[in-house]
Formats: sequence, C-alpha cells, structure tokens
Amino acid sequence: MAGIFRFSAQSDAQNNEEIQEKPPDPNFSSKRPRSDEGGGSNILRKPVGESFKSKLLSASNPNQWQGFVSGRGKLKISEGDITISEGLNGPSMKLSEDLKNQLCKPWSNALILKVMGRNHTLNFMQAKLRQKWQLIGHWQLTDLEEGYFVVRFQMLADLEYVLTEGPRVISNQYLVVQKWRPNFIPGEDAIQKMPVWVRLSKLPMEWIEVELLRNIGGMLGNTIKVDPITESQARGRFARICVEIDITKPLQSSLNVEDQAVMVEYESLGLLCFKCGKVGHYKDTCREGLVPQSDQGRNAE
Repeated sequence: MAGIFRFSAQSDAQNNEEIQEKPPDPNFSSKRPRSDEGGGSNILRKPVGESFKSKLLSASNPNQWQGFVSGRGKLKISEGDITISEGLNGPSMKLSEDLKNQLCKPWSNALILKVMGRNHTLNFMQAKLRQKWQLIGHWQLTDLEEGYFVVRFQMLADLEYVLTEGPRVISNQYLVVQKWRPNFIPGEDAIQKMPVWVRLSKLPMEWIEVELLRNIGGMLGNTIKVDPITESQARGRFARICVEIDITKPLQSSLNVEDQAVMVEYESLGLLCFKCGKVGHYKDTCREGLVPQSDQGRNAE
C-alpha cells in the first residue's frame, strides 16, 4: 500500500526463530505530499484523521487537487461578455467585468517571484524552493518571461507563509515575492514593491494595537500582517509588522505620530544590493559590471 511506513524484521537464521513483520499502522504515513505538476512540500505528513486538513490532502478527495491543478472550471461566457470591433490596429476585443473576474479567480492564491540579478530555469527553482519551503499543501510553479515565476498555492496559509516568512535568498540572490495582480506582464512591470518586516520603536505601549499599527504601517506602504507576538503585547521593545514597500523610493527611517518620532528599522535589507540582487554589499559599493583595472589598461592601449 503506497504511503505506508512498514516496520520490517529479518529472521534470525542462527536461532531459527521467525520474527513476524509488524503490521502497518493505517493511520501513519511517511510519504511527503508532492505535486506531479512541479510543486510539493518537504514535511512529513501528519497521521491521517478526520480533520479538515486531512480531508483536503487525502486521496479520498481527488477532485480537490485536480481542480487546483486545472485552475479553473469551464469558462462561462454569456451574451455581451465579449465585444469585437474594428480598432486602429485591426480587430479589437473587449471583455466584460464579469468575464475578467472569472479569469482572475483561479489566480487569487498566487504569488509572483523574481530572483534579483540573475535568471534561473524552472527545474532549478523547483528544486531550490522545494528544499527551502516547508509547506502543508500542494503548490504549482510556472515560469514566465524575463526570469519571472508565478506560484499557485492550494492553501492560503502556505501563501501567507511564503509572502511574509518564507526564505528570501536563492543561491545568494535575493528572492522578491509579490502578490499576483491582474494584467501582469513580465518585463513591462518592473520590480517596484516587495514585502519586508519592519520594526517600529519608540512607541508608547498603549499604541501597540493591531488596527493602529496597520495604519502606521500604511505610512510606509501596504500593511500585510502584524506579528503575533506584537499583537499579544508579549514584548514591548518594538512593534513588528510586515509591509509591502516601494523599493524605487527612499526608505523612511522615522515617522511622526502625535508629534512623537517613531523609529523605523527594516529587517533583511541591511546588506541587499538593489543593482545586482546579491546579499552582502550595498548598491553604491557594487562591482557588478565593472572592468578590472588590468583590463582597463589593456583596453586603453
């Protein structure tokens, strides 16, 4: 039976004693859930039970994964959803809002990935991400143009983990993760935003409330999440929030709330070069593309 961990024993030939194989436990599996479509997870499956998670991942519910792989059912096109006319550059098609919503729905649990400074193959990224991510459900990676990838998740919890907690370095290159958005075209949409964890210090204790912190984070970008430890007020040295920031703009080092200076510290950005995408130096000290002095002299000759 596939997916069952069997305890086997060898017979003792010297004593001629037969040791019977221990029957398999039907509630335990050592198989790691994985996708035949290019994704998977790297954690051992938990004992099969009647929980929602078990039902979601079990073979008794095959349509759950098949529906995710296909990404969509049959597109329902009603009269008036498609309008074709003659445009300046030839025939022109317009889609209704309802039809565009149908097209976007299968990608609501998707993220856009890009390794800064270097392009990688689909097989390389699949292997690296499968090694680094510790996910619960299935995921599917698709390669796009210009070194971009889009990954869809079966479970929303996995998407949130990758977006806010997942590893950010692939082969010493920074991995930019963004929420999927409609009409995204690789190459035309430059990398502008990325989620980072921010520490806010010099905050009065009574200000450490989720909704207020979300609004304070909104002064930096789009607040994605408030750290659970911050939310519980278990620690008061700083408040930790995840914010999607615009990396094309200067980073704010402080904010002003009620005439109180709130200090801002960005995690994991101290040694990130936005020119080559490598971790370990800043953009102003990047030597990517520089010609060695020996070569410069040779070229001058």
